[in-house]
Amino acid sequence: WTPAADEDSDTEKEMKLLEKMKSRLRGFMRSRTCVGFLRQLMSPDFSDRITGILTSDGDGNKKMRVVVYGLGSIGNSDRSATHLCFALFLKRMLHWIGGIDVFDPVISSTEAKVLTSLGCYVVPLNEQCRRRVTEPTLFFMPHCDIFMYDNVLQANWRADLLSNVIILGNSFERYRKHREIVRLAPHLATHVFSATDFVEEVKLD
Repeated sequence: WTPAADEDSDTEKEMKLLEKMKSRLRGFMRSRTCVGFLRQLMSPDFSDRITGILTSDGDGNKKMRVVVYGLGSIGNSDRSATHLCFALFLKRMLHWIGGIDVFDPVISSTEAKVLTSLGCYVVPLNEQCRRRVTEPTLFFMPHCDIFMYDNVLQANWRADLLSNVIILGNSFERYRKHREIVRLAPHLATHVFSATDFVEEVKLD
């Protein structure tokens, strides 16, 4: 995989998008939404779980890598730009967040350069949302299609691997209650439905 080439890609376009993202991030971090998310993420109900995961092997200095799937185009979509701001906000505000990996097949060459400038690593391979993780990892996947969540679970469908998987995204329990979402292709969600028997969900408003 290589980023899609921009018809008019140039340094000026890259700098404009970079400044736009920096400005958006500053605004996002001052927003009520951001403050509310931070309050929830730092609450004992959530932070104690994270601490338990990160220190399960006795290493108190471990950080959690963030993998962003399904970001979309930050240059063409306000929602995609906001989701990136959220991921960057997590990196800035939570001491236990390490590096940020990003992949979406629609990312352009200009967007890839901007993401790199913002401190993200643009994954050069289309993993099909099937990254196997042996260390605690946060999959940042807000509003992704259900099959993408299923691929993450399938790639880590062992107890020792699933214990490293944290997904920030849609509710699996809600998917279970509304199975008609995948009535035409239920095989795309078998792991999501099975995971509802043991997954621990923390609701973020």
